[in-house]
Amino acid sequence: MTAFAVGTSETNIISTDVLLGAHEGRPLRMGDAAEVRIPKGAGEAQLLATVFADGSTEGEAALLLGKRQEVTEQIRFALTLLHNENVNRFSASAVSGWFRTWRERWQASDPNRQMPVAVAAETYFQQAGNELATRPARELTEVFEELFWKLTGTQPGI
Repeated sequence: MTAFAVGTSETNIISTDVLLGAHEGRPLRMGDAAEVRIPKGAGEAQLLATVFADGSTEGEAALLLGKRQEVTEQIRFALTLLHNENVNRFSASAVSGWFRTWRERWQASDPNRQMPVAVAAETYFQQAGNELATRPARELTEVFEELFWKLTGTQPGI
């Protein structure tokens, strides 16, 4: 299993997705257990949705696939920035600013929108400091492309 959603009501749901970093990125195998904490934990928790490694789903899979779709869109945009020929002409801290600007603009239209891809890239480039952005851009491109193929490989139509 690569993702699941558990809840005590329609409005009190928590989801876990190993492709997005949960469980150290390892799928849950038969017999594995995962602990989740449900906020406002009144009531009996029920499994609402699952996504399996082969892409098949059970339950309300839209609860999980929507997050994957959002991250996939963010990766596409991040890869566009990373493939920009100007990346090799700027410092990593300057390129970090590109990702900060992107995050701020998207969140301005939706303050509750989560931007994990932009935040990860911004942070990674910040840590590289004033070196040319070439190396961190190459490394992030590899990471994002691998995650992109994992996400799209488990979701037909994305």
